[in-house]
Amino acid sequence: MILTLKVTDELYEEIGKLNPANPRHAAEMLLARYASNGYSAKSIILSAKDLAEVQKIVGQVDDSASLIKALKKLTSVAIGDVEVELSEGQMSRIKSNAKYYDRKVEDFAKQEIKRGLVTSLGV
Repeated sequence: MILTLKVTDELYEEIGKLNPANPRHAAEMLLARYASNGYSAKSIILSAKDLAEVQKIVGQVDDSASLIKALKKLTSVAIGDVEVELSEGQMSRIKSNAKYYDRKVEDFAKQEIKRGLVTSLGV
């Protein structure tokens, strides 16, 4: 199908930067990338620098599903098949206390969860 779009010169120049040899192909690739989400879907576009920063924190992210999975790992505790999601307040408190005691967040969280289970279960 042939489609004619009217875009500003500035937008065409930006698209052209993605593929200077073939700006039309770059525009087609951009449209294909976002077509499946619909024009009203909210998207978050990360620069290469921001994506690298996110991946430093959560590991490799290839799509929204892998990002959601990685974020859940940051905010939940799993013991076997049992997974408990921590609230924003709990995560904030763990981070704050870890910083106060000059500990890694992960180590401090493990210690506090273990202490809570010993207190609760008595073992």
